[in-house]
Amino acid sequence: ENQRIEFLQDNPKKFGCKAHANFERYKGAKTVREFLEIQTDRPRAGLITDIKYDLSRAYVRLQPLPTELSEAPAPVGAAVPRKSSSSSDRAASKLGGADAAVKKELSAA
Repeated sequence: ENQRIEFLQDNPKKFGCKAHANFERYKGAKTVREFLEIQTDRPRAGLITDIKYDLSRAYVRLQPLPTELSEAPAPVGAAVPRKSSSSSDRAASKLGGADAAVKKELSAA
């Protein structure tokens, strides 16, 4: 739940639609916990769908945990190079491209 996240601040969703309104609500979240707390009125499945979609389009990125810092993080919205397949890549692919840490954090909340 303390996994840090960073959202684009310019809302990329279509103005006037529900997705735009939801993004406006949660784009200020700095951690997965805040993301979840901001949207307590929505079902968890919808939240997971939102964050997976946003991750797949680089509207949000997960900040590395302190033990994972090996290089400077890419800015939000920047293309992230793919690494060779590993167990963490396979776990992420099971989430439809979302980071395995997101699934762990969302299920623990």
